[in-house]
Amino acid sequence: MQCSLQYCTRLFERATAERFGRYFRTLLHSALARPDGSIAGLDMIPADERRMLLVDFNASVSPYPGDKTVPEL
Repeated sequence: MQCSLQYCTRLFERATAERFGRYFRTLLHSALARPDGSIAGLDMIPADERRMLLVDFNASVSPYPGDKTVPEL
């Protein structure tokens, strides 16, 4: 199977179009791997990007001063 992507260069940067292409490819692979599965269960974001969004970007542990209330902070 072969596919091409056409996009308006005035609206999207090349990196954005390539990311959309990766999302589409991931979605197709997910759908073909589970043809009887639910649409809600399909993956669209590649695993490495999902990990970055859900784990890496959320690594924001900071100490909370337990002796202060929210308005005081």
